[in-house]
Amino acid sequence: ASYTYPADSHRLIAVDGQARNQDAAGNTTSIGSKTFAYNDANRMNAVKQGSAVVESYGYNHRGERVLRAPASGDAQVTVYDEAGQWVGNYSATGQAQQQAIWLDNYPVALIQTPATGVPELAYIQPDH
Repeated sequence: ASYTYPADSHRLIAVDGQARNQDAAGNTTSIGSKTFAYNDANRMNAVKQGSAVVESYGYNHRGERVLRAPASGDAQVTVYDEAGQWVGNYSATGQAQQQAIWLDNYPVALIQTPATGVPELAYIQPDH
């Protein structure tokens, strides 16, 4: 990939010739014909292609993304525990897609439920 920066700053302005724009807070506001909208807390809440919303996002009081809603497709709800640890991703109807298993503050396993409906277990090797 080819990255382009202006001579007077470290702000990325293009990747492989595709222009990128940012707002005063440093949020990427556009990449090519896609635009990105942000809420008052500078969290991305929408991706648009032209005037059509491609995907929207919702956040909880801690600023954690809890909803991903593509315009075409199923919404995904993300759940965190009281400590802010990621618990899992679920469909809008509550079906588990991915779930983490924690031992104290360490993730030790991931349960993924693919379209077949048969859960798959993957172990995680935390480094600390």
